[in-house]
Amino acid sequence: MTVLDTICAQIDVWESVRNDATDQIARLAVERVRQVAAVVHPDARALHLGCDGDGYYLG
Repeated sequence: MTVLDTICAQIDVWESVRNDATDQIARLAVERVRQVAAVVHPDARALHLGCDGDGYYLG
């Protein structure tokens, strides 16, 4: 394996780690919005906020 191959492999791993972290942050943000909405606006419990690769949505 060349040095370039090694660098590319490391970049792929870090990109995967970053993507996983970004997804987890989005899920935690959605959960936090749900918690706050349930306290501040009880009627908001009926809203189903979610997130995917395109961003946040009401489902």
